[in-house]
Amino acid sequence: MTCIVGVRDIYNGKNRALLAGESTISNGWAVFPDAVTKVFRLNENLVIGGAGSARGCNILQHHFSPPKRQVDESVDAYVQKRLIEGMRKLFLDMGFATTVNGKETAAVDLLITCEGRLWRIDSAFSAREIRDYVAIGSGGDLALGSLATWEEVVKTRRLKIRERVEIAVKVASKHDAWCGGDIEILESLGKVVVK
Repeated sequence: MTCIVGVRDIYNGKNRALLAGESTISNGWAVFPDAVTKVFRLNENLVIGGAGSARGCNILQHHFSPPKRQVDESVDAYVQKRLIEGMRKLFLDMGFATTVNGKETAAVDLLITCEGRLWRIDSAFSAREIRDYVAIGSGGDLALGSLATWEEVVKTRRLKIRERVEIAVKVASKHDAWCGGDIEILESLGKVVVK
């Protein structure tokens, strides 16, 4: 099982998003610590983390060539229209996604950071942008509790975003038997935010 955490904030005037995830996989009751990379960078601006079937992450990490964002294309349009569509087509081509009664699904939920912004993509390829934090996988609820607690701590003590995501994954790994192993933390930066 899995715990992938995503947090978004403003850092030095720029959007910033971090993903963190542990590395344990399971097959029934067998648990394999440090068996797989669940959070990975596809290019300078794109980081992906996946929960569910490890095959989904394997396909994206080793077979997916993300389309380049056009100069006049917004980040949101790029992610919603071309990036997710490219992943969906690859999953279908590789036999990982299935179609039942006209509905396509893949056995993986994803968190994506692109240029300092954060999205959650569900198994039916629906996407929503996340403005603060999110967690997926069997340890996701535990990590959300940790992130919510740390959100309150941040108000009184400046806690670094990297510390928040690492603690959240550690908490989930401690309390969810299916999470554990090494933690990978990757960052995505965006353009300067003008308020």
